[in-house]
Amino acid sequence: NISLSPADRVLYLGSVVSLDQPLPEAKAYILQVRRAVTLRLVTPDGEQTLQTPAFTVGQALTEAGISLYAADRLDPPAETPIIGPLTVTYTPSRQVTVSVDGKSLVIRSAAETVGQALAQAGIPLEGLDASLPSEFAPLPKDGQIRIVRVVETVTLSQKSLPFTSRFEASADLELDQQSLLQGGEAGLAISRVRIRYEDGQEVGRQAESESIVRPARDRVVGFGTKVVIRSTSVDGVTIQYW
Repeated sequence: NISLSPADRVLYLGSVVSLDQPLPEAKAYILQVRRAVTLRLVTPDGEQTLQTPAFTVGQALTEAGISLYAADRLDPPAETPIIGPLTVTYTPSRQVTVSVDGKSLVIRSAAETVGQALAQAGIPLEGLDASLPSEFAPLPKDGQIRIVRVVETVTLSQKSLPFTSRFEASADLELDQQSLLQGGEAGLAISRVRIRYEDGQEVGRQAESESIVRPARDRVVGFGTKVVIRSTSVDGVTIQYW
């Protein structure tokens, strides 16, 4: 008087047997009836209800014709035993091709974003690296992700600062005379240039700052302002002049 539903399962010695299968000769038999339970499956495409006598979540989905991959997301996990009605959230993984360092890697991922997919595949973005699409974007529909390796370097360059010449009045020099009061000296400036490389190719450079290490020193020429009175004799007449 044990009735079975179409989804129930009978096992003999741990193996599934059909109801019309003859039993081998034996003094005793241990038969196990596995009752089907309701499994509510939630996927990105919607929901469905399964009647399953499977022992685990993974077995139930496999018997339902769903191919499982290690990268798929299952909540609860595939090894969870089914002991009663259960709701399972299933996010299938997708095949994605990652182009990085001149190579193409094919991975499967059920991640919500590009960054999560790369981290799970063991190729996370580091430093200034960027991805196309962005690491915060959802997985692209075309399944193509490109990683751009970004490196920035800072170089220091020297630049000579020219000096200028100027004139200064000098009371120590006689009028209409000139003399070098101070020699000119070029200055020195250090500039920082940031260079950006993407996948080993220079894509830009930017001057960030310039520091004057030694200022230029002007060349100073003095012109005389000192009046010197002189005397001379012209036709027997003594005159003074300057």
